[in-house]
Amino acid sequence: AGSLAGGAAKTAVAPLDRLKIHIQVCNKPKFTLMEGLDMLREVRAREGLPGWWRGNSATLLRVLPYAGIHYMTHEALENILLCQERDSSDASTSSSSDRSKARLSSVGRFAAGAGAGATATLCTYPLDLIRARMAVSNQAHNLRVSDIAIALYREGGGGFQPLFKGLTPTLLGIVPYSGMTWLTYETLKDYAEYLPGGSAATANKVVCGMVAGLVGQSVTYPLDVIRRRMQVGDKTSMRAVVTEVFQIGGTKAMFKGLSLNWFKGPLATTISLNIFDFIKHNFSS
Repeated sequence: AGSLAGGAAKTAVAPLDRLKIHIQVCNKPKFTLMEGLDMLREVRAREGLPGWWRGNSATLLRVLPYAGIHYMTHEALENILLCQERDSSDASTSSSSDRSKARLSSVGRFAAGAGAGATATLCTYPLDLIRARMAVSNQAHNLRVSDIAIALYREGGGGFQPLFKGLTPTLLGIVPYSGMTWLTYETLKDYAEYLPGGSAATANKVVCGMVAGLVGQSVTYPLDVIRRRMQVGDKTSMRAVVTEVFQIGGTKAMFKGLSLNWFKGPLATTISLNIFDFIKHNFSS
């Protein structure tokens, strides 16, 4: 369920994701909507329409296991933390009906989401780096995942260290991002129970997912810029990348592409979360 949800969401927004990566790693201090559209037109003219999905094969190679690990780990952590909270609270163990209605605290929801995001990232990070390299490549044809992997291996003098460039800012970003996304989503679903249709209504779940994605993306976006520049550039330290970005455009440069991400991120999040809920519900029933 998690793999299918993640794969569908990433494929749907792949053209916007490629454009966002270009915006993040280019050295222009500002980027307008028209410039973004011109870039997509140039990609289409050079590579054809499939060029908008350049790197999506690497994305799916990463996202399918990433999403599966993420959702599986989240479910496991959620159950573990819920059991711990039940054991530590006399009120929640007063009756079987109370136990069946027990819900994770805000801290528990954040911890489950953060732990799931960090675990999945550690397991699949090299493929995320390969996807970023493919997205910014100007080669028109025949660029394969193996080509990028071999180039990275050689870049490290026959070692695997280059495959983990940018891992530190990625983990620093994914912990609050995943934690805030799950905390926001689950909390909003609680409030949605008081709306027409309740939390099970598709429209309510879509809104919950979009708001959750918006909150998570906005809180951690500068770290996303740093990791992308480390992945495709020659700098290996966060300090050097931050200095470079500030020299390009000051504080605003740390948020290049955020407006595009406000559309892409919530859209991908709500697709993923709602497909996961749908498949999970049908499998369990």
